[in-house]
Amino acid sequence: MTFSLFNKMEFVEQIHPNISLQRYNEISMIVVEHETGRAIISLQGAQLLSWQPKSATQDLLWLSEAEPFKAGVAIRGGVPLCYPWFGAVKQPAHGFARISQWVLSDWQVSEHEVKLIFGLYSENNIAIARVRMAFAEDCRVKFTQLNNSEAQVALHTYFNIGDIEQTTIFGLPKQCMDKVANQVVEVPSPLTIGKQTDYVYSGENRINHIEDKAHKRFIEVEHHNASNVVVWNPWTTTTSAMTATGYKTMLCVETARVDETLKQGESLEMRITQQ
Repeated sequence: MTFSLFNKMEFVEQIHPNISLQRYNEISMIVVEHETGRAIISLQGAQLLSWQPKSATQDLLWLSEAEPFKAGVAIRGGVPLCYPWFGAVKQPAHGFARISQWVLSDWQVSEHEVKLIFGLYSENNIAIARVRMAFAEDCRVKFTQLNNSEAQVALHTYFNIGDIEQTTIFGLPKQCMDKVANQVVEVPSPLTIGKQTDYVYSGENRINHIEDKAHKRFIEVEHHNASNVVVWNPWTTTTSAMTATGYKTMLCVETARVDETLKQGESLEMRITQQ
């Protein structure tokens, strides 16, 4: 079960009739409430935490009920932005972007869509990265690298599912790097999860479909300009800011540039829809 922040946050400011600034514990949130649906984005990490289109009875994103929402601590759930590195090759793990404060720099609201732009800046106020989000019948998240160095990037999306053992992922290759076993392995496709899973798939852009039988829905995930798709579920392995049973209702299908770094001016984008 995903943790819902709605009706639990403290109101701070109305930015636009459809956009407000709210707060939960130590984290400031941008809240979108629109005819097409609703969303919550943490200003720490420009991290989309919740998205529920009007047509959905359940949030499409999973958020841990054990998350403390402390400043400077990575938030478990939603769409963390892993940048400028992926994994624990350096500290902090998955880079500094997800624990840094971002700025809501622009927004546009129409009858059919809400668009938000977030910026990450250096101490000298130099733009490092930009994230564009658009909410309509679909949800789009686009990361753009503005720094003059190359970087690894991942949109580490946690999907809210009813039961991991009743969930299937379609559209994946049959070969991947198994990070648990630390070797290239052959795996079934379509894929179901029944153990600790950390698979890194390489190849061209693709579309994946997640069949969530328990919630009686399909989720479509489009990966644009990605070199990798990562599938992750910790299973029963102890994981920070997650309950012992949290793995049962979450699945990460990540849009990533791990094998091929993102250069200045290049973007990585994902699009999700409920079908």
